Amino acid sequence: MADTPTDVLVAGYKTIRTATRDFEKLVRRVKDKKVRIEGVILVTHDRKGNVSVQQTGDHLGRKGAGWGGGVGLAVGLLAPPLLVGSVATGAAAGALAGKFIDHRMEHQIHDKIGENLPPGSAGIIAVFDDDERLAVEQALSGALLRSVVQSDKEGISALKDSLAEAMGKFSPDRTVLPIPDRNFGGTIGRTMDKSVADWTIVPGPKAPDGAPNVLVCLIDDAGFGQPDTFGGPIRTPNLTRVQEQGVTYNRFHVTALCSPTRAALLTGRNHHRVGFGSIAEYPGPFPGYTAARPKSCTPLPRILRENGYVIGGFGKWHLTPDNVQGPAGPFDHWPQSWGFDHYWGFLSGAAGQYDPIITQDNTTVGVQPGTDGKPYYFPDDLTDKSIEWLHGVRAQDASKPWFMYYSTGCADAPHHVAKEWTDKYKGQFDDGWDKYRERTFARQKKLGVVPQDAELTERPDVFGAWDSLNEEEKRLYVRQMEVYAGYQENADWNVGRLLDAIDKLGDLDNTLVFYIWGDNGASMEGTITGSFNETTFLNGVVLEPEDSLSSSTTSTAASKRSGASTPRRTSPPHGRMPATRRFSGASRWPATSAGRATRWSSRGLTGGGATGRCARSSPTASTSRPRCSRRPASPNPSRWTGSSRSRWTAPASCTRSMIQTHQSATPSSTSSSPAHERSIRTAGGRARRSTGSRGISPRRR
Repeated sequence: MADTPTDVLVAGYKTIRTATRDFEKLVRRVKDKKVRIEGVILVTHDRKGNVSVQQTGDHLGRKGAGWGGGVGLAVGLLAPPLLVGSVATGAAAGALAGKFIDHRMEHQIHDKIGENLPPGSAGIIAVFDDDERLAVEQALSGALLRSVVQSDKEGISALKDSLAEAMGKFSPDRTVLPIPDRNFGGTIGRTMDKSVADWTIVPGPKAPDGAPNVLVCLIDDAGFGQPDTFGGPIRTPNLTRVQEQGVTYNRFHVTALCSPTRAALLTGRNHHRVGFGSIAEYPGPFPGYTAARPKSCTPLPRILRENGYVIGGFGKWHLTPDNVQGPAGPFDHWPQSWGFDHYWGFLSGAAGQYDPIITQDNTTVGVQPGTDGKPYYFPDDLTDKSIEWLHGVRAQDASKPWFMYYSTGCADAPHHVAKEWTDKYKGQFDDGWDKYRERTFARQKKLGVVPQDAELTERPDVFGAWDSLNEEEKRLYVRQMEVYAGYQENADWNVGRLLDAIDKLGDLDNTLVFYIWGDNGASMEGTITGSFNETTFLNGVVLEPEDSLSSSTTSTAASKRSGASTPRRTSPPHGRMPATRRFSGASRWPATSAGRATRWSSRGLTGGGATGRCARSSPTASTSRPRCSRRPASPNPSRWTGSSRSRWTAPASCTRSMIQTHQSATPSSTSSSPAHERSIRTAGGRARRSTGSRGISPRRR
């Protein structure tokens, strides 16, 4: 053991000029014998992206010559084998750099400088005895960021064991959470004049530079054949807005129930692995069915929060069992335990849109009153609260990235919406569900959502032919569908309000938007006759059409179920076809248009593999055929098509990693034609799947 510990100091500078000035100052003081060091190097990262070892100094204050072992090894550790290739050496150091780079260095720390110094900045690495720390830090007074690691070993040994830890302050290890606290890079003396402050230890974890905001919009209980974005009759201009700016998914995998999909979405794992083999209301005594996320499965919101994001959740939750929704908890099944800094919405699987029981964070607030003589309406308040939260975030911090989970109560029961929304669809469904399916299927072909040689599946036997119904039944089902359609259009309108608010904040261009149309499809709680009260289904009460006709309200519609999954055959929970778990969605990130795309690692919601198929095919393209259609089996059913704005490597419904950017191919153009006339464009080919080398794993310390 050495009598005096050895320190490795890494100092970061915003400008190369300031770093060069401090380097010269330190070397001059070493030459004047005012401070002693083993060695020092100056590394620059110019505006063109070139990383260079610009200057070196040894223990005698000589620049570019007489390298000490510490300096030489520092160069080798930081960049091998890159110094020979991508990292250039300055004129003063070039002649001697190569001798310190050999095969023994290749498995040491490398690629650190290029990763951690932004273009136009510089870094200084110095090795010295701990007794010299104050003098060295005073010489490097212009550094904005310092990291000092102390070792009881000498010279080369100190560098081998300590340099990686020092560089960790510049680029923290994100593979294990939580990220360790930053070490103190200053000096503590008996008085302030004998001390050097380090303000960088005060803030918490910081998100990677350029990390985008993330917005996940999840529509509840909606079917593939409903939005006009995918050929349906319901106007969804904001789903189309996202689609036309990004990637379209026509085989987006979900489970057949609400809670399992949400658990998989927020963890990136199979729903059984996180305890949600069924819905939250039915916890069971067997693994995979406990309705309790294991502590070993860290959710995505917490991963992002531990990496410097602020996390907000709004709307339907449906991941907390009924018996723990009170003030006694336990609260480890509530949203904040999943990593949300703030949550506002309802915990249950469904709620009245005029009188939901609101929960905020870990407190049940209760039913909210209306304002200005108008009844309270949850979809509007949901959007207001989301926008209010974003304004608060930006008022405090103009650049911190945020993650928002925006989950509507629509289109689950009860279907509550104002008359002006339902009246928009008056008379549009009078010819019944058989014609609905035919028209929707024709539009889907025109849009390229399904291949041209696809055949429409037969109507499920459980639903009779429309012409076999009497006039009263037809009137009932038409009205149910009108209410349901207006309800969904209102939900899309509120998503548009949120997107507009993000745009006004100046955040939209750097916001990764995932708009998922349906967590489990157009489910059958309304049975084949529809219902004015969903609890009748839950209690096994069979309703006849006349029972619903006697009520003036609509809870769930029957007609929406019979055609909602077009071109698929049926809807969950009665769905027997795998296609009932493949639905529609879109994602966009305009920042990719600048020549950068995103790599996400993901796992399927219903097992391993991808969670969806992205399609932006022309009407004649056949690389993305829904397997639900009656046609010859595809020779490669798992094939992906390309994206609309950039090359994406995986569907973006859920992820187990942080975002890693890479250079992308030239973005292709997008369509801006009317909803039913546009085609979904594709570059074709298979998208690559990859995991970023610096992705974040949900492992915890």
